[in-house]
Amino acid sequence: MKRTGEKTIIIIASICNLIAIFLTSIAVIFLKNIINDPKLVEEYLNDPTVLAESNGEVLTIQEFQDAMDIISPYINGFAWLIIGTMVISLILGLVAFKMMNKKEKVNTAGILLILSGVLGGILSLTAILYYVAAIMCFVRKPKVSNDLDYPSQQQ
Repeated sequence: MKRTGEKTIIIIASICNLIAIFLTSIAVIFLKNIINDPKLVEEYLNDPTVLAESNGEVLTIQEFQDAMDIISPYINGFAWLIIGTMVISLILGLVAFKMMNKKEKVNTAGILLILSGVLGGILSLTAILYYVAAIMCFVRKPKVSNDLDYPSQQQ
């Protein structure tokens, strides 16, 4: 049985996953550069809207840098953890794609697609596409040809 629909959905989900990995990596690198740039921090702290939201309490640049030095390793580590799970999700999706060619491995591919969806961000577009492909793997069954329906003509 051709599984073109499932394969197409997996390819689209994998592309979305690659885009998410790329954008998250760029965001982590960009955030790290912003935190380490004192000129940008000074501009942010002197912004009137930031002062209005902080009820007039003014942070010094050193206080802000100290806070960022404490928080940034956790944010950075968490972001790279998310990127790692998305990479694992992508790999599982590609393994499931390869398993689609074997008829007896379709249920295993469906399980891998569900795991890919969970690792890809439970309710993200990528995860939803992986879930749809997994459901299609479980639900679609090959057509069974019954020899009783078409008796051979004997003379």
